[in-house]
Amino acid sequence: MSETQNPMLAKIQGLLDTYQSLTDTNPEAAQAYLDKAEQLMQKYAVDEAMLSAARQLAGGIVEEPEQRVITFMPANDKLGNQWYNLIIAVANHYDCEFFGWTSGSGYLVGFPSNMDLVEMVYTSLRMQALSKLDPKPNKDLEFDENVYILHEAGIKWQRIAFLMNQAWHEATELGRVIDSKWEIVPWEVDDAGKGKKDGGRLIRACKRWTKLTGEPYRAVSSPVTFQRSYAQGFLNEVRDRFARLRKYREDQIKSTSGAELVLFDRNKLVQDAMDELKRLMGHKDGKGYRQRIVGEAYYRGQADGRTADIGQDRMGGSKKELS
Repeated sequence: MSETQNPMLAKIQGLLDTYQSLTDTNPEAAQAYLDKAEQLMQKYAVDEAMLSAARQLAGGIVEEPEQRVITFMPANDKLGNQWYNLIIAVANHYDCEFFGWTSGSGYLVGFPSNMDLVEMVYTSLRMQALSKLDPKPNKDLEFDENVYILHEAGIKWQRIAFLMNQAWHEATELGRVIDSKWEIVPWEVDDAGKGKKDGGRLIRACKRWTKLTGEPYRAVSSPVTFQRSYAQGFLNEVRDRFARLRKYREDQIKSTSGAELVLFDRNKLVQDAMDELKRLMGHKDGKGYRQRIVGEAYYRGQADGRTADIGQDRMGGSKKELS
């Protein structure tokens, strides 16, 4: 994104920042800021396209799609599939194209104003998802459910005991009412692992919750599986929200004379530019593979994706391309 930011982009970023600051304390107010940001992003994309068309008519200045090399994740990230499909979803929503590699970098192709939106929204979404991948106890939930969620996230029993006890002390100091079964879990051990501990209490809590909900109990849970499941649920919900936003976009286009034809022509130019780039790069689609997804994490990711500010998977190839 350019160092001298467009005033409209600055306004949109400000709305997104306010949304994020209010998400946990005032969800209703946060949603109002999010709705406004999403509407401005759609309007901005259409207005910039029409302005470009006007410049072309007035002075013969033809704006062409550009390409940027961007970093969308760390190299060989364990959530590579999810991040890759997330940036593709964002790019497509704002009339851009993207392809990249497991190295974490890739090519974003589109018109500059749209690419600015893609980078801003993708960064915001990824930061939101990352903030939830390491779950903490929720004082509004029951003791058993919290233990189950933390265990499913692959957190070790000793760490769960520490987190649950920390939350209990915080609630006590604040005079906050929490689940009556929420008690201190003894866990005082030395470096050799010897001492007083009550992992059995946590295991029983976890099993009670799985029996109540019908979820399977897993003695050992993988943190990677939890994180992938969460990220996949988050991704799918963002895709659904983009689909629902298309109605507002269509109304915006219909209310702007000539916008439909202008956007069609621009999208064709972007697609042609990406096709040519792939041809020059020798890009080939990779082979698909499946990842294990668990329900609890997936649904939590889906729920957070439902309120995220937004503004089968394949990996492989000769250069470890993502496609």
